[in-house]
Amino acid sequence: MKSTICIHSEKASSLMQFLEKIREESIFVKTGYRTAFKGLKLKDEQEIVIKTYHDFFMVWQLLATGKLRPRYVVIGGLLNLSEEDRAEYIMATYGFLDYADYLLLVSIGPRYETQKMEKYCVESIYV
Repeated sequence: MKSTICIHSEKASSLMQFLEKIREESIFVKTGYRTAFKGLKLKDEQEIVIKTYHDFFMVWQLLATGKLRPRYVVIGGLLNLSEEDRAEYIMATYGFLDYADYLLLVSIGPRYETQKMEKYCVESIYV
């Protein structure tokens, strides 16, 4: 079953503990250089920065050709974007589910802020 899940936390350390459990089976997509993945020990090929649509297509190509085979595609930094840009980024990343089991939209902050992401997810998890 393929699904989009929101992962929320008010503490970066709690989110890191959760992400550490799935780290080996994941790629981590950042929408900017400031994201929730600081502190995770990632291989270079596991961490991808997306700033343009060209970057999205490069990730799709890596997934479609099998050069990347993650179970989880973890996306961070979306709360830092405007609502319009956030919606566009998320719509573009839904296609990653053709090549992964789960799309995880992660965010750190007060619950009233992180809840903004829930309309894009089938399920939400608070850690």
